[in-house]
Amino acid sequence: MDLYCKLGNELRAMFKDLFNPARRGTCKAQMDDILSMAAQIGGPLAMEAELLYMDVLRFLQHPEDKETVAILQEHALKLEQETREL
Repeated sequence: MDLYCKLGNELRAMFKDLFNPARRGTCKAQMDDILSMAAQIGGPLAMEAELLYMDVLRFLQHPEDKETVAILQEHALKLEQETREL
């Protein structure tokens, strides 16, 4: 499996866990893996992953904040599109 597919799979898994209160505890470790893969790829994907990381941390602190949820959904769409384009 190439790095792009692996990154896409990890992103999908992380977002599923992020919105499942029972699984949220795994998200920080998943984001560390996502950041590592994105850094290997570089470019805009790495920058978007860093922004996502900060927003995930914010969401974990305030999961009821609708603005943060909307931002995370935008990140998910962008990263999903970028991993498919590559």
